Amino acid sequence: MTTGLKTKASGNADLDLVFDPYVQGTSPPATGLNVGGTTTDINTRYAPIVFGSAAAATGFNTKQSGNADLNTLFAAYGTAVYALPINGNRYTAAAFTTGAGVNAALNFNAATSGWTVTKNIAGTVTTLDSGTIPAGATKVKYTDTWLNATGDTGTGSPTNGAPSFTTLTSTSISASDSIGVAGGGGTKQTTHSMNIQFQNAAGATISNTTITFVCTADGE
Repeated sequence: MTTGLKTKASGNADLDLVFDPYVQGTSPPATGLNVGGTTTDINTRYAPIVFGSAAAATGFNTKQSGNADLNTLFAAYGTAVYALPINGNRYTAAAFTTGAGVNAALNFNAATSGWTVTKNIAGTVTTLDSGTIPAGATKVKYTDTWLNATGDTGTGSPTNGAPSFTTLTSTSISASDSIGVAGGGGTKQTTHSMNIQFQNAAGATISNTTITFVCTADGE
């Protein structure tokens, strides 16, 4: 059901084609404008402008103090970009053994069913975080950046299943980093960041997230 409210900007489109739909964030107070003659205010219908950029002035003013045009409250259609809830997180995997080789790995995996962050210590996989992919996402892209953090003693063994935008399927598309040492090989560590972007069917980036992986292996 469209709003029945048409912008006064060129084209006179319904507001549903002027602003991105709501996904997350703090909505403004009630605007005093309702959907299709119902009592449902549009303040929770659209993405807050903090997630995108402004549309052209609509000619509709909120009934809040100041009577601002709606284009100052909501993100223009196709401009809202969200981070996953793990944005900024730092994940660690540490493996220790005596007299034998050992490997530690961290993975980000995305599929149509959702995403996960897992660690793999000597073949034992543990899920650290998980969630749903952003609404409307059809493709994913990973970008790795090696941080050369203080204490790093190894370059790791990265993999990247989506160095360019890759169509999501029911099979996980993964990016990872790992480090291993032989028995008596001492301690090695690698640190890098992982940028994760999701695109919708129109080719617009709708989600941008960066996390950090730290893998340590001690083969004393």
